[in-house]
Amino acid sequence: MVAGLRNAGIDVAGLANNHLGNGGTEGVTDTIRHLDELGIAHPGAGANLIAARKPAWLEAGGLKIAVLAYVDVEPTSYWATSSRPGSSGYDIGAITSDIESARSAGADMVFVMPHWGQEYPDSVWDFQRTGARKMIAAGADLILGSHSHWVGPFEQIDAGRLAFYSLGDLVFDWTHDERTQEGVVADLTFVGKRLVQVDLYPTFIIGGRPNLLDP
Repeated sequence: MVAGLRNAGIDVAGLANNHLGNGGTEGVTDTIRHLDELGIAHPGAGANLIAARKPAWLEAGGLKIAVLAYVDVEPTSYWATSSRPGSSGYDIGAITSDIESARSAGADMVFVMPHWGQEYPDSVWDFQRTGARKMIAAGADLILGSHSHWVGPFEQIDAGRLAFYSLGDLVFDWTHDERTQEGVVADLTFVGKRLVQVDLYPTFIIGGRPNLLDP
């Protein structure tokens, strides 16, 4: 399955989510090892909290892009500590610090992937909107959220800087309702560091497989 990600052209997979620890700490380290073997970057998890908070680094169009990921969903026992593998827990102070550190380390752009909020709502919580604004103010260029299992709202917070609160599910073995089968792929076009175009491609899961729909 992980090889399928590579074959599909996936360069980075955010690991900060509330199911990362389902296979125990060994499952966390195995996941990281398999992704390393296939060359897929994986922000949001690590052998300890310091490693989990480190960004994944990508290069595109001559730019260095830092990708950070965090989870604000229980169980917190899946979160990494100073001595335990796991995911990077959501702390807005730490997140803004990590964004600033990535900028100082030479990032031309910073993308943040928060796994947050409530399942099955159309709305977002106040802390998500506040957090998104703090991330953008700290230097984030794009926020790609997840967890609700439904496609959620998105908004422009600063000129050319978007927050997608939830993109829904692309592949997931859960049929809670029809909307859990729906997702959206956000195709974002940049000229240099400037976002110039957004195309949204709706998807629908059938038999565990994502299918592109006619927009």
